[in-house]
Amino acid sequence: MNYLSNKLAKVITDPTFPHNRKSSSVNPSSASIQFIDSMGNTKTVGACLRQQYYKMTGINSDASATVNIDWTISALIGDKLHDLIVQLIDTYGFAMKIQRLAAEHSIYDEVTRLSGRCDLIAWDYNTDEPIGIEIKSVGEYKAKNTIEQPGAEHVLQSMVYLDYYNSKIPDGQKKITKWYIWYISRTENWTLKAKGHGSPFVMLWDFCVELKDGVPIITLPTGVKQKWSQFSIKNIYERYDLLLKYVNECVVPPRDYEINYSEEKITGLFKNDKLERKMDKEAVEKWLKKGAEAGKLKVSMGDIECRFCEYSDLCWNGTINKNAKTFSNLPSDTPTQIKDSGNYFL
Repeated sequence: MNYLSNKLAKVITDPTFPHNRKSSSVNPSSASIQFIDSMGNTKTVGACLRQQYYKMTGINSDASATVNIDWTISALIGDKLHDLIVQLIDTYGFAMKIQRLAAEHSIYDEVTRLSGRCDLIAWDYNTDEPIGIEIKSVGEYKAKNTIEQPGAEHVLQSMVYLDYYNSKIPDGQKKITKWYIWYISRTENWTLKAKGHGSPFVMLWDFCVELKDGVPIITLPTGVKQKWSQFSIKNIYERYDLLLKYVNECVVPPRDYEINYSEEKITGLFKNDKLERKMDKEAVEKWLKKGAEAGKLKVSMGDIECRFCEYSDLCWNGTINKNAKTFSNLPSDTPTQIKDSGNYFL
């Protein structure tokens, strides 16, 4: 019968009180950067400016997009897991020598128009300093990609928090110099059971982010420190300023991602050994040997940001058939839209 489940699915898919709110602020979760990658292409990491423009100006999401109710429930589970981590800090904080100072702490800067809310600020008595903690609940796909190093978008978000608190905490007080990204998985799988993240827990692991001259230094579970030299706080704020300029001038920004890669781009990925799947490599190699006839490459790839975007129809209307084939570089069950979507639960 599933009476209750059917009722819930209906209101999630078609909410009684839908809303699209305008916003005049930028936020840490929408941080992004651009740089030239090893192949000479302009690479975007983080939020798409066009997507943020649509959100900030109150544009309605695609009418044709369908809400994936299972992923929506996963997001709600993620909220509860967030609360669980905070509860664990409260329960075991004395023994851990890590005490909560603030949870869901709001931030705002009138000059940069930065607005947001960090998950947790605590005092680490082990090192006698304040620390920030960002809690990220992840599904199987995201968990697999954040075992050995944190998600790039999560690093960007942590950089913004570190920069903000360092500038706002008065001189004479200890600054927050470490921001932890604490992952909790919503699922247990064989990848996690191998404990490649080095944590004593299967479903719980963390990384530490520090800023040095505006560039993030990531401490991995092995203790090794990585300098992500292509990331910079300066680049993040340049992108924020550019977004606000587009909004103020009512100009739609260019796309930062591609919903379908061109055959030329896929070929470039192949030649630079950037294709992960053996079958994709074989398909490209076979196509090249046959003369690389245009339109005949049987590999379909694109950016996950476009597949998850609630504005993909609006953005790409009239250009291509985005649903022609599932991209080989994405999980097969990616939804076209997630209710109240945000990077924190992907």
